Amino acid sequence: MYEHKEKRKKNQHTVPQFYLKEWVRSSATQTTLSCLQITKHEIKPRNPQSISASKYFYELNDLIEEDIILLKKILRLKNLSPKLEKAEYERIENLNKLMQRKKLFKLAKSSPTSDKNLNALKMFTGEELDIQSKNLEENLYAKLETKAKPIIKELVSGESNFYDNLLKRSTFFYFIAMQFFRTKRQKDAILTAYKRQIKKDVEHIWIHLASIHASDLLMKLNYLNMVLLVNNTETPFITSDNPVLVKEYYENLYFPIESEVYYPVSPKVAIILTQEKQNLFKNYVSQQDVVHFNDLIAAIAFEEVYADNEEVLKGYQIKLQNGDMRTVEKTED
Repeated sequence: MYEHKEKRKKNQHTVPQFYLKEWVRSSATQTTLSCLQITKHEIKPRNPQSISASKYFYELNDLIEEDIILLKKILRLKNLSPKLEKAEYERIENLNKLMQRKKLFKLAKSSPTSDKNLNALKMFTGEELDIQSKNLEENLYAKLETKAKPIIKELVSGESNFYDNLLKRSTFFYFIAMQFFRTKRQKDAILTAYKRQIKKDVEHIWIHLASIHASDLLMKLNYLNMVLLVNNTETPFITSDNPVLVKEYYENLYFPIESEVYYPVSPKVAIILTQEKQNLFKNYVSQQDVVHFNDLIAAIAFEEVYADNEEVLKGYQIKLQNGDMRTVEKTED
């Protein structure tokens, strides 16, 4: 039983609020950023609390033994480090235990007369198990966000001292990998890829597949070097509900600066991860480069594009209205 009753976390964000708040214009009264809604072709002010979020987006579904076997099979195919592989196996086992507790509770509730079933009912309630299913993944993301938040703040200030600390650097890279796979667009891509490859609907286990693929991506990110992009131009960096660009996952993707990953952290600062050995941790970008990176972010957005002002989004709004908005297809894994 819980020592205190945890509430269900209904509004679950696919992009952290603290991250989105960097695009809120600094003002005593301003609490919104500018949002371009792709399907409606509309630009509206939105509060970070109400965007990039869905009802119980990370809720865990009931699994059967076949699902656990499939997850473990996919995990074995990934070339993860022993530490990451162990963590993913433990994650699957903990998930299995939760599912077993739910089954035991249902059995106990259907036939509460036996001593064994009565004891099961005393151990936990159906409400507690339901809360765990709805909140478990959301809580894991929240813990990772708590660790990443001061790192993002440091980057926003134009500093990257954390990068010399192996643990903090690994935490940040893991945050990037998880951010890449936790969005609606990547969920859609995962479902499409697995349906094509194994002829199976994996929607009920997509969040577990996302975790495995994020660990696999982390292994690759650890071999890259980071460069801070400082934007002193008149055009701000924009972001979206799918804010991380990973070149290998998209077709025909050209970066204006040689790199494998692009991630804006504020209107004035972004980072790239590159295979190139860098002598400088900072690169002052041109307006042409900013516009090119912004075009890519807009192209991979799922439903919404965000900026710190409406003007920078109007060009994309016009392109949407004219049917000229560039899109980038995701490469199948």
